Amino acid sequence: MYHGPVVSLEQVLESRENRANKQREWVQTHSLPLVSFSINMMGEVKKNTIAQIAFNAGVEAIFAACDAAQLTIIRHECVEADSGYELLAAIYTHDVIRLKKRMIAIEEEHTLGRLFDIDVIPQNLQPISRQEVNRSPRRCLVCDSEAKLCARSRAHTKAQLINKMMEMTNDYQ
Repeated sequence: MYHGPVVSLEQVLESRENRANKQREWVQTHSLPLVSFSINMMGEVKKNTIAQIAFNAGVEAIFAACDAAQLTIIRHECVEADSGYELLAAIYTHDVIRLKKRMIAIEEEHTLGRLFDIDVIPQNLQPISRQEVNRSPRRCLVCDSEAKLCARSRAHTKAQLINKMMEMTNDYQ
């Protein structure tokens, strides 16, 4: 469930740079806010069964949330690379804050939401933070503390995090 190609830090950084370039291109082309979605995957294996299950569930949840809110997805693209799975979608909306709140709701309410990294990128290309919409920081998978604090202090081992991710995807299926 966790097996897949090992990626280097350089590959992960290159993937982030490519994603940022594509985001700039899409904002210029469409003049619309974007939803950028990937999986928070621990370790050097980013493309595996856990990530695939979570990604498919996240894409489905994003599309359903946009449909329910009558937000039109003008264009979308899914990428499957060794560095992970990504979705980029241009959304027709006049209320980017409402869009961000809907995406946070997915992260907070979906069974696999803690594995999701859903950014909303307005036309100025500065992703809207959770704090900008008065939401609390992301929680840790293992202990429910603030995720950034646990990540910085390396409070949990990679094995603990991966085991929790496997447990979550098994419970979801």
